[in-house]
Amino acid sequence: QPEFHVSGRDPALAKSALVLNEVIQAVLDQQQLDAKLEGGADLGATFGHCGINTAWDPFADYGRGDITLAVLDPREFAVDHHVIDPADIEQAQYVRINRPMPMAAIRRTWPVAGAEVKPDESRSTMSGQGVRSGTWWGSAIKRPLTTAVRTPGPYQWATVQEYWVRSEQIDAVGDLLFPNGRVVHRAGRVILDDQPNPYWDGRWPVDIWDWRIDADSHRGRSDVGEAAKLQETHTRFINSILRSILLNSFITITGDYNAMSPEEWKKLDNRPARILRKNPGRELRVEGPPVIP
Repeated sequence: QPEFHVSGRDPALAKSALVLNEVIQAVLDQQQLDAKLEGGADLGATFGHCGINTAWDPFADYGRGDITLAVLDPREFAVDHHVIDPADIEQAQYVRINRPMPMAAIRRTWPVAGAEVKPDESRSTMSGQGVRSGTWWGSAIKRPLTTAVRTPGPYQWATVQEYWVRSEQIDAVGDLLFPNGRVVHRAGRVILDDQPNPYWDGRWPVDIWDWRIDADSHRGRSDVGEAAKLQETHTRFINSILRSILLNSFITITGDYNAMSPEEWKKLDNRPARILRKNPGRELRVEGPPVIP
């Protein structure tokens, strides 16, 4: 967790500076910054990057509004793929954030359009296990089979997609209608609102924390991805060894096309062997696998 220290040049402001230090620490504790940084580090190591959303939430602090800090799952937000360096995110033409929200919160935030939103089944159900009777393959004994089922949850949820986009729309005199961009909220096919970017600096309220530098993408490289490359190399190596063992275990049958009748050739198709047909010479030779040292 970062540490902040406020001090005053005038000794008379020492007590005020002390109060500010305590307030800063209280704000960081309230935001649970240390836990969020730990979660962001886990996401970065797993997926290569994560998002940090620092925004104004009008419903925070019991409806009085406050600045909130949230770590974004890489699977729940997207940035213009033309942005390569995370530091250049302000050049992105769009940023999308998927926000799961309870239906009650959606209808409270957007009373008119929110009434048309339908619950998202994937967000409103819970995974569980069901039991049904059945028979295991290869066994005559009937045993209960466990199957994955989804049951309705106690509350209904939906996914609200938040788009931060640049806009080239101009008015009658040629000025930009949205010089700082715009923000659009959508749930399914319902447009909840479409407003100008509320931040005076015109910046997107999202930062990208990349775990390892990737010269070709802002998504970075993950520890899991690096380990997967090693595992893939190991798997290919083992696969080549097993393939070679299997091929050497087969017998080789070499014969002329007319050495046997077509019906007799078909009888050899179900044998674990390499069957080679050569030009007529009425020769049939069976070779065993080479001796493995």
